[in-house]
Amino acid sequence: MTGRQHESRDLFRLMVREFRLWQSLLRLAGEERRLLADGDVSGLIELAQRKNEALSHLDDCHQQRSEIAPDLAVSPAHNPAGREEIHTISDLPEDEALRLSRIMKGIRTLAWQVGELTQGNYALADCSTRRLWSIQSAIYLWAQGEAQTSLPLLLSELDVDKVIAKQPEKLDSPRTA
Repeated sequence: MTGRQHESRDLFRLMVREFRLWQSLLRLAGEERRLLADGDVSGLIELAQRKNEALSHLDDCHQQRSEIAPDLAVSPAHNPAGREEIHTISDLPEDEALRLSRIMKGIRTLAWQVGELTQGNYALADCSTRRLWSIQSAIYLWAQGEAQTSLPLLLSELDVDKVIAKQPEKLDSPRTA
């Protein structure tokens, strides 16, 4: 086996590992969505640790890839056009080049899916945070006697924009006796 063939096999194994890590991150992002919807804070904390481990392993893959194939140091996930791949792949036998090309395309697809799901998760987390802040604001207004209704009715009719817009300067200051 020539040095280039050995290098190609090492690179392919590494890319398979990266592909599996992206699959894992996609599953974790889906689990994160469920935990956010359920409001499971302890589950989110545990999940964040698992995500950090997966991201650390991805960093390791990047480091190893830069050692094996410096012109492929940029992850396929961050290289949507695949520009840096052309030179390395063109130097390989056709079957190996095709295998690498497919795995790189798969990595790009998974990375895109993870990114889309993660953006949705951020939006869900933001909405949840705003809702909690609005509930706190409604309770504060009710406790100050500024709400014109009972607390259960106020909370059942909670409109985030209305609560935030209602006397924001009083929402920032603590109750004074």
